[in-house]
Parts: sequence; C-alpha cells; structure tokens
Amino acid sequence: MTFFIFEDVKEMFLVALSGGVDSSVTALLLKEQGYELIGVTFKVFENKGLHKYPLEQGIQDAKKLVKKINIPYYIIDLVDDFNDQIINYFINEYANGKTPNPCALCNYQIKWSTLIEIADELGCDYVATGHYAEIGNKSDRYFISEANDSLKDQSSFLWRLPQEFLKRTIFPLGNLSKKKIKKLAEIRVFIIWQKTGKL
Repeated sequence: MTFFIFEDVKEMFLVALSGGVDSSVTALLLKEQGYELIGVTFKVFENKGLHKYPLEQGIQDAKKLVKKINIPYYIIDLVDDFNDQIINYFINEYANGKTPNPCALCNYQIKWSTLIEIADELGCDYVATGHYAEIGNKSDRYFISEANDSLKDQSSFLWRLPQEFLKRTIFPLGNLSKKKIKKLAEIRVFIIWQKTGKL
C-alpha cells in the first residue's frame, strides 16, 4: 500500500511521536515505503498523575516503536515554553472575557516552530505528524483542508501554520479513517493503546 510518492526515496522525515496509534502508524507507513526517519517527542507538561494517559507512558510507547522500526529518537523538553506561551495565554484570554484557541496557537508557536528547527538541525527534508488533516496546493500556495474522516478532522487547529511550514509538512493519515488506521496497526501486530491524546 503506497500513500506518498516523492521524487527521491532518500528524503528524510522528522516524525512527531506521541506514543499513540496515529503517530505510530504514520511512522510505520513512511518506514515501509523506504524513507529515512527520525522520531521526536515533545514534553510539554509535567505529569502530575492527573491525566488519564500519563505522558511518561506515551514516551515509553514511543520508545518501543522506534526500537521496533530502528530509527533515531529524541525527547525535547518544552515545558517552560508551553507554560509561558500557551498556558499563560489561555489564562489571560479567559480573564479578558475571550474564548482562547490554545491548540491552534500551540501548533504554530510551539510544535511546528520546533519541528522545523529540529528538522533543519538534523538534516530532515520534511516533518510528518499523525494529525487528521490534508494539505493542498494551488498556484504554488499551500492550504489546510479537511481530513477524509470528518469525525476526527483536526484542520481547524492547524489554520495558523504559515507557508514555510506547510510546504515541508505531510499528514499521512489525512485521507484515512480512524477505523482504517486501527486496522493497519492491528495487521502489523501493534498493540492498540487505549487512550486519547496524540501530537
């Protein structure tokens, strides 16, 4: 099954990994097609045991994945940046009677800015994530469009990404349903981790 066609199969991808099914399948599909991958997980909060799916468990699952498919892996601590730029923004917006959109801000200001920076440092051509969205191109302009699975669509959280980020980003799961993705994972003998939350 082929999902992506690039002129050079030697293209290198920086893959954002949460330890979840979606990002794991993203990495696996690219790996199966012969692309060179580097995995990265962002630590954006201190796990205090309040989350249904602890951050550390996600990191452990990501480590199992990268070991299975034999790719380099990095964990990047963004806790301070996330607190300063996203949590404080969220609090201030509510305090001023506004409705915040922290995910859209975080994707642009924290996640993609860091992904592109790391990709440049490591010599990666593209970044790939497990988001449910698609990227279109018309007249040399890139744009975010809705995912095939409208129930899982995350395009509204990605609208702030600028052209320089979009042209170096792919969403391998954008044209797949969640049901199909779980099936792809099961076929490849992956454990379907029972949780929500992914990068």
